[in-house]
Amino acid sequence: MLDGFLARKLSCTSKTGGTLDLFSDKYLTIISLIYAIAKGLPVLPCSVAILREVFLLSMRSIQVNNQSLFPPQRLIGTLMVIPIWAGTVLLLQNQYLISISRNGFQIYYWMIGVVAFINLLYKIVSNWKLLIQSFKN
Repeated sequence: MLDGFLARKLSCTSKTGGTLDLFSDKYLTIISLIYAIAKGLPVLPCSVAILREVFLLSMRSIQVNNQSLFPPQRLIGTLMVIPIWAGTVLLLQNQYLISISRNGFQIYYWMIGVVAFINLLYKIVSNWKLLIQSFKN
């Protein structure tokens, strides 16, 4: 997130850089969720969040009338990934600097999964006409 912000602020953006930033952010989020699963956290909410990331990345590569399906929304995207990345940092530090119960982590990741599911449904419903049009073409 910081690299994209700095690139825009310093006016040194490029289409290739934007694409690389999008992919790298999605990969970091997916790897963070896979790490949570590997640490024994619930598979279902993490999988829903992974599905959201993969689905949105796939849909953003489709253009209809020179418009991307599911265009990126920086604020919502940031609000979705910060809790996931923060959860990874907490998981990494849990045994060393802090102590959070297993139940606390499970509740945290279930909340992430529910929010990801609601966000994905909202995106599909709000872009439904464009989505159907893309499949008709």
